[in-house]
Amino acid sequence: MKRLFFFTHWYPPNSTAPAFRSVAWVKGLQSHFDEIIVITPYRSGNESYPQIRKQNLIEERKENVRIFRLPHQSSWFSRTINRMPDGWQKRALMGLYFLWKKHPIHHAFEDDFLPVESQLPKPQSGDWVLSSGPPFILHRLALRWKLQYNMVWIADYRDLWTIGKDRFHWGWMHDTWVRINHHFWEKYWLHHANYITTVGNKLADDLQQSFPTVPVYTVENGYEDDILTIPPAETLGNRWLFVGNLYPQQESIETFLQAVLQRKKHQPEQIIKIRWLGSNQYGVLSQMIQKYPELTSLIELYPWQSRKEVLEHYTWSTGLIHFPYIGSEYIPSAKMLEYLGARRKILIWGSDGYQAHLLHQFPEIGVVGEQPDTLETFISRTYPFEKPTPVGYSRSEQVAQFVSKIDL
Repeated sequence: MKRLFFFTHWYPPNSTAPAFRSVAWVKGLQSHFDEIIVITPYRSGNESYPQIRKQNLIEERKENVRIFRLPHQSSWFSRTINRMPDGWQKRALMGLYFLWKKHPIHHAFEDDFLPVESQLPKPQSGDWVLSSGPPFILHRLALRWKLQYNMVWIADYRDLWTIGKDRFHWGWMHDTWVRINHHFWEKYWLHHANYITTVGNKLADDLQQSFPTVPVYTVENGYEDDILTIPPAETLGNRWLFVGNLYPQQESIETFLQAVLQRKKHQPEQIIKIRWLGSNQYGVLSQMIQKYPELTSLIELYPWQSRKEVLEHYTWSTGLIHFPYIGSEYIPSAKMLEYLGARRKILIWGSDGYQAHLLHQFPEIGVVGEQPDTLETFISRTYPFEKPTPVGYSRSEQVAQFVSKIDL
């Protein structure tokens, strides 16, 4: 029997972009294996990180896919830190926790996995193991199984931040932290992989230089096929949507909101509504509302929502907005590719590498800039529905391209 074991921190009912990537892996590989065994935390679907404490391992079956949901047993120490207000004290304790446990405080996958490892199906020589991180600890677990059971390992290195590069923000300490991670943990683990996949060509090139003996492939974060089911946008109305986390590093958000308020001041008769889905986790929008109270009539904040609800918000919208953030030239945003599938006009407010390059391929769809006339151009733009949806940017197409290149 040919089996694939899949370590992932994100899997439905969680409705974030990494969970959709995990599903795309399963669907794309399902016909190539007799059985796929997914090992993932327990999720309720309403949280960004697993927070519900469970005592027992849960197994589900769907065709030839077995899903094992790990019991979550957070420590009193981690629960105490999570309840602390944001500040340097909390960041310092999170950094110390990372030094101690080798994973971020909200990604306790290893702590949940080890107590129940003996209850999981046992790998055999020749089985495959796929690890999709962050958290980076999943790659270390996959490496242990590869060496212990003689498995074939695919390391899906899809993000940078949870290997500790965001733990410290203080000059030399940050530089030292990055150097320790890059030259020890990353290089020691990943050079054992049979294949490495990642989400963008720039990061793939860097990984190939670091690991010249390991084939590295790009599997981009594409759009979900169900996004194609939403109807075309209405041509009238300024109903704009932003989906997902909004980080402090996305600094152009303030100049965008200033431009919107300025336009509203000069043209009060024109209605603008902006919805934000799961975007206030880091308090960015709360700070903007506190600074500019007049925003309350323009913006609507929504928590994390189910996929069905997200599609309803896409249907409501006439335009989609995005803000560049640090490192986006390495990590192409899943948001942008999802936006392409939604068939709405797109505004990138600010200057950024990959995202702007992507939209420059579709000039009739996207507007890129950070000037008052950028907003006017976006408002006047209508989506050219006579053009077909861009080909090759769905998640299923991306995984299929990778599968075609390796020996399964």
